[in-house]
Amino acid sequence: MNVPPPLVDPAGRPIAASRATRAALAVGTGVSVACFALALALEILGRPTGGGSATDLDAVLGSASAMQAWGWATLGTYAVIVSPVAAIVATTVEYLRAGDRRTAWTAGGVLAVLAVSLAVSLLNR
Repeated sequence: MNVPPPLVDPAGRPIAASRATRAALAVGTGVSVACFALALALEILGRPTGGGSATDLDAVLGSASAMQAWGWATLGTYAVIVSPVAAIVATTVEYLRAGDRRTAWTAGGVLAVLAVSLAVSLLNR
């Protein structure tokens, strides 16, 4: 089995691969597009729209399983929100593997900022 050599910059330092980051974004985009397309199709077909709080996971899953547009649109929104976070996690791991701690710490810092903002938004409900 041929294993490609590690990527290096002109100075010979390792460059992190971005395969997992790209995959996380591609999968997230695909899932969100599929969910939004299904929600749109259900709207066009005149299915009940459903509704509720986007933070009520049981309501969202119940609406999606009942083939209501609201549930699928909300799942698409979840995918739009989660895929960049997954990509940042993947980026952190890829840079750690490449030995670039500074960039990995930067990506980890972005995750920390996102976590704090999520916590603040949930506490202020």
